[in-house]
Amino acid sequence: KKGENSDVLANPQFYSSKAGQNALAVETGQVPAGTVAAAEEKVKKIKKSGSSKEKKEKKSKDGEEKPKKKKSSSSKPKKEEEEATRAPPPPADSDDDAPPPPPGSEGFEAGGDDEEDPTAKLLAEIKAMGEGGRSGLKKAEKNAKGSTADTVVVMAPKKEKKAAPAANKAEDVKPPKLALEGKKWYCEYQVDNREIVIEPKKMTESIMIYKCTGSLIQIKGKCNSLVCDSLTKCQIIYETALSSVDMTNCKECQIQVTGVAPSFNIDNSDVITYYMSQEAVEKAYISSSKVSNVILARPDPKDPEDMTEEPIPECFITTFKDGGWATEAVKLED
Repeated sequence: KKGENSDVLANPQFYSSKAGQNALAVETGQVPAGTVAAAEEKVKKIKKSGSSKEKKEKKSKDGEEKPKKKKSSSSKPKKEEEEATRAPPPPADSDDDAPPPPPGSEGFEAGGDDEEDPTAKLLAEIKAMGEGGRSGLKKAEKNAKGSTADTVVVMAPKKEKKAAPAANKAEDVKPPKLALEGKKWYCEYQVDNREIVIEPKKMTESIMIYKCTGSLIQIKGKCNSLVCDSLTKCQIIYETALSSVDMTNCKECQIQVTGVAPSFNIDNSDVITYYMSQEAVEKAYISSSKVSNVILARPDPKDPEDMTEEPIPECFITTFKDGGWATEAVKLED
C-alpha cells in the first residue's frame, strides 16, 4: 500500500488536508489505521445527517413561507372592502355634474354681465314715472341697522291705547259748580275755596257736596238732608239736617253740627272727626261701616268749653251666648 500511494504521499500539498494528516499519523504510527477509517466513516455519517437536517430545515422554512404568502393573498380582500366603504371622491368640476339651481333663481346667474339688473330696471321705471307718478309711492323705512330691505313691508298702524288716568284728569279739570237745581243744591269740584256759603230757603231743599278738596263749606239754615261724597281735606259746618247726614268715600275731613242731626251715616271713609253739640249728642244715631280713625267729639260735661273725643270701635268680639251669637266692641282702655 505504501508503494501504491508513494506518489501521493510524496506530494507536500496532500498533508495540508485532513486526509493527509490522518495518513501521516498512520505512517508515523501515532494512530492505528482502523481508528482513522472509523473516524472517517463517522465524519461522513455526521455530514449526511447534517445535510439531511439542513434539507428538513429548508423544507420547514419553505412551508412557513408558503402560508405567509397565503396571508398576503387573504389581506387583499380586506383592502378591497376598506376601499369600498370609503366615501367616493368628489366629482370633478364640470357643468354636467353641477347641482340644479335653487327654486326661484331661474333666469339669474352669478356674475352675469349680459343680463339687466332688476333693481336698476325698477329704479329706471320709477324715474320714468316722473313726480306725478311717484306721489303715490311710500318711502321704505330704514331698519335698525340703517339699511332698507329689498322688499318693503307696510305694517298696519298700532292702535293707540286709551289711558285711563287721562280720563280721570279730564274729569278732575271740570270747572267748580255751586248752584240750586230744583230742590237740590250742588257744590262740586271746589278746590281750596274757603268762602263757600249755602243758605237753603226751604226745609225741603237738600244739599249734595261732591269731589271737593281743601275747601270750607258753611250751611246756614235748615235743610232736609246732607250728602258728602269723595271729599278730601274739607271742613263742613251745618246747623240742622232734618232727616240724615251721609258721608261716603271721604278722607281727612271734619264735619260739625251746631243744631240737631238725628241720623249720621258714615261709610268707607278714613280719618273723620265729627263735632257735635250737646243737643245733637242727646239725639244722635250713628251708623258706620268700613271706616277707620273716626272720632266723635262732644262737649265735656265738666267744662262745656272743652271737647271730649272718643273713637268709633273698629275691633269686635263675637261669642255664642244663650243660643245665639253676640257681638261686642272691644273697648280701648288708657
